[in-house]
Amino acid sequence: MSEGLKVALIGVFSGVLASSITLAGQWFIKKRDKESSLWEKRENEIRNYLYPLMNSCLELDGRISKIIFALDKDWLTGDFLSLIQQNDEKSFIKNPKNKGYFLISSIYLFANFFGCVELIKRTLGSTTSLSKRSNIYTFDPNITRLSKLFQYKELFDKFLEESGKSKSEMIDSCYLHKQFQYSIGELMIENNNGNYGIKSFRTFLNEYRTSENFRFWFLPLEYLLSDLINFPKDMSIENQVLDKNDLRPLRLIAIRYWCRKLMKNISEEIDIKTPSAYSVITDLPGQIRNSIEHLELENLDSYFGSNNLNKQETE
Repeated sequence: MSEGLKVALIGVFSGVLASSITLAGQWFIKKRDKESSLWEKRENEIRNYLYPLMNSCLELDGRISKIIFALDKDWLTGDFLSLIQQNDEKSFIKNPKNKGYFLISSIYLFANFFGCVELIKRTLGSTTSLSKRSNIYTFDPNITRLSKLFQYKELFDKFLEESGKSKSEMIDSCYLHKQFQYSIGELMIENNNGNYGIKSFRTFLNEYRTSENFRFWFLPLEYLLSDLINFPKDMSIENQVLDKNDLRPLRLIAIRYWCRKLMKNISEEIDIKTPSAYSVITDLPGQIRNSIEHLELENLDSYFGSNNLNKQETE
């Protein structure tokens, strides 16, 4: 082979090698940028959606604990809401020393939860998943369980049967149907120049106080919480319930249990510790515990629906 041909071949090989190295470098840069973009997107999702949902669950968990602890008190007297609506001088909005804050803030914390779930569902859309396990609409099946606990009439049927009580003689609240939950979630979302978030307590309270139409959607939450008062002291929770003919404390305990189960699953996504769910029901009789712990989803609709807020902006 002549020297000239060798030089030509070396030149061709060098050119091909240089092009290959350039292409490989470009591919690795694109791959790195894509991974960086996905990582940044994931971090934004965690910061904007999972952390607020986790915080909402934590606050709801703590508030239900206080409600159960204070069943013998008058903190949830329903008349406090009337005073707020009437802007009465005896209401706490006129004087923070007056009673009423605990009830209205409890309603807000439940509404806040629905707002966080609705915000995730509506902002990210139907094809986006925050979870490694499932689509965002069933982002965690425990959201569906929690949703159903606000409307599942048959939850404690076996307990009532064993206790010799009929459902008709028991106070209960299972009227917060799915479309009400969606509507509450929608009402709790606010748009600040294209940035969607949850209404503050101050904003919520002002709208609750001034708008009858706004208050209407929160009536099922009022039914769940109002007048959970003056339960007998020094009794087990199941005996308190039977004494007052009121199932609502048990329903709240069930909500708290599945709220903690949801927190556990979120914690696997964001790597933080959460309290045990089982500790919520460990002191309950077996029949009640089983009804709460083994809530089946076979006949329950997924927590699904509504449009993508981002799509609405462009359509």
